[in-house]
Amino acid sequence: MRRIISSLLVLFLLLTNANALVASGPELVDAVEPYVAHLKLKPEHLRALADRQAVARGLSSENDKEMAAVGIVMADATPDAFVESYKTLVTFQQSPYIVASGRFGDKPMLSDLAGLTLDDSDLYALTKSEVKDSEIKLSQLEIARFQTIRATTSRLTPQLKARLTTEFKRMLVERVRNYQAVGTQALGVYSDKEEPINAHEAFVRLARAEAGSARHCTHLYTHLESYPQNPPPDSESFIYWAKQKFGDLKPVINVIHVLIHREGNRVYIASKQLYSTHYTEAGLSVAELIPFMDGQGQARTIVVYTVRLQVDMLGGSFGFMKKRMARPRMLGTLKQSLSGMRVTMEALARASFQNRVGS
Repeated sequence: MRRIISSLLVLFLLLTNANALVASGPELVDAVEPYVAHLKLKPEHLRALADRQAVARGLSSENDKEMAAVGIVMADATPDAFVESYKTLVTFQQSPYIVASGRFGDKPMLSDLAGLTLDDSDLYALTKSEVKDSEIKLSQLEIARFQTIRATTSRLTPQLKARLTTEFKRMLVERVRNYQAVGTQALGVYSDKEEPINAHEAFVRLARAEAGSARHCTHLYTHLESYPQNPPPDSESFIYWAKQKFGDLKPVINVIHVLIHREGNRVYIASKQLYSTHYTEAGLSVAELIPFMDGQGQARTIVVYTVRLQVDMLGGSFGFMKKRMARPRMLGTLKQSLSGMRVTMEALARASFQNRVGS
């Protein structure tokens, strides 16, 4: 259970793990503290942050199926390069866990999913899907669609594989189009387990928990709940898909809505799960990028990264114990991932500087 939860965190973060670089001096503590005062970090955590180490801690939740944590790291870079890498999917494509990824256009179509393939295990699962008994997260109507295809043959022939793949891609396109038209309510109800899960309600719980915990930029969460209504000013968004593989877990196909919002000199990048084939019923991550100049005039960015996942394996009479056992591994994985984010930001900043010098 602990390994699976930490693996899910890696898959949702979509960050490249990396080792820490050489530490900076402790004089940064005073410069950093005002920007993270609201997090009430302990002195040792502030020193670790100034020494370029990632810091992470768990967040409480009344939802017994939710895993939540916040992590902080400091990078020797401005937010701009990282924001651009997010928009072009460079950040995701550099991850060893990403098999394939791509952006949906303003008018989603099947060609947006040209790079997506389905493993035989998922194709087989589609042919066996039943209401309350499906290895892939589907709505009741989607299960009926694949049952109709299954009725045409009893063998997983190349022709059936191609038809299932096309139908699955068509399903994803329809989900994105419906979401663009009516928002989170289009996420529907998962009928793969005994208890149906309303994905809209699951996400709203995560968003409201984060809005109450973060206490900043409340209109960001209002928009995430009410999309496409109430778009915040100075913001842009896009939807992408990614196929991920981590260890011996099932490959996961996710559809994510990314909202990039600037408020003053700060940048917020919110990632909202619209669909996942396995494990997570809802997901939300928010990266707050806080730029500042240290005493030597070095441009730096503090990254405050919060992730909230509603996991189908949690809940029930032993839900509390499962969460307690999984939390240490989750926090360790989050710190590793934030170290990777820092390395990515700094590498992109160096590349951008070299390009400017060379031009």
